[in-house]
Amino acid sequence: MVSSFIFRQYLDSKGRVHRIWSLMRKWMIRLCNDPACELEIHGTVLQLPLSHSLPINLRDFPFYDQLLSRLSYFLHNQYGYVQAMDIGANIGDTLAAMHQNSDRRDFFLAVEPNSKFFHYFMLNWQDKKNVIALNALCSDAPTVEKVTMIEKNGSASISPTNTGTLMKSYTLDELLEQFPQLSQINLVKIDTDGYDFTIINGARRLLSNSLPALLFECDHFGKLNYAQTAIQTLTLLNDLGYRHALVYDNCGYLMGKFDLQDMRQFKNLLFYQISSPLAYFDILVMQERILDRFFDSECRMFLQTLRDSNLAESSAAILQS
Repeated sequence: MVSSFIFRQYLDSKGRVHRIWSLMRKWMIRLCNDPACELEIHGTVLQLPLSHSLPINLRDFPFYDQLLSRLSYFLHNQYGYVQAMDIGANIGDTLAAMHQNSDRRDFFLAVEPNSKFFHYFMLNWQDKKNVIALNALCSDAPTVEKVTMIEKNGSASISPTNTGTLMKSYTLDELLEQFPQLSQINLVKIDTDGYDFTIINGARRLLSNSLPALLFECDHFGKLNYAQTAIQTLTLLNDLGYRHALVYDNCGYLMGKFDLQDMRQFKNLLFYQISSPLAYFDILVMQERILDRFFDSECRMFLQTLRDSNLAESSAAILQS
């Protein structure tokens, strides 16, 4: 594909040559209606629109979108399988990260409301027997409503409207009942551009049953009472049985382990997020004993990748104190 060639050149070039390829990419997006291209994402060749920003972020930030790969590998070692819900599946890039340890007991339910991204998801994953995809919304209650999709740089936000597309909303508790293949679900990933807290509120039974690993985005999207809603969600997770959370910044770096029974820590994080250029947090909760093991492995991994090896000893001492 010409579009694939242009995107690769754009990603690999620098300086004046990069500016030329950047103009070529913009020109082709505009004149050719954002054509499809093929790139390797998480070790899998995927089709995606030329405008998608994921390959750029993966190039620029070494830990961006890498957590799910490490997490699914860890869970596969712990349980012998991965049964996962991927809510906000986009083109299937996160599934590419989770799908590397395929086992006969593995099963993946992907939900993507945007029709354009759902089309690409099906192109990439429709031949996989243990993957089921739904073009639908998720919420805290089952509804049918009209919505408008606002797409930008490979992501899409949803806005209720009187003139949009009619779509059905499911709760995660509903989906768990409809798909017996998820009877031993151990991973839920949510990335829905501002609706993560609402979706978690509709997953109380699913989460309390077995405390699966839950990875979700904590971002304000300019919403009123964002910080209060975030605290309410974290308090709910504590009430359901989770005790600690790992928090990552928007570039994928581990910020630390935080106590869900001490909301002062999270209030400080949220204040920093709101008052700084930081875009969002990714928050991970799991069963306590499993979270401790994963936290240890994450700390070792990040210590091994320190740019200044002189800091490794003092960093390790901080973690042990």
